[in-house]
Amino acid sequence: MCYAAAMSGSESPSISAGDAQAILDAIDTAIKEGGDVSSYTVNGRSVNMRSLDELIRARRYYETMKARANNLRYTKVRF
Repeated sequence: MCYAAAMSGSESPSISAGDAQAILDAIDTAIKEGGDVSSYTVNGRSVNMRSLDELIRARRYYETMKARANNLRYTKVRF
């Protein structure tokens, strides 16, 4: 699954909150270690990344997936 894939608000999440948290923990570890990771596998899901920017974008995506799995919603506003 690509973290940049778009989901409409009516679709159910394809990942559990626990799996999303495990991925977030792995991403946080990679960020703390300086980023630039080649790949991670967590709970059978593989994530390939190349830069710190990509890690940050992936973290935002999985935060959203975790919130959806917990039936939480928020509105993102940019100015």
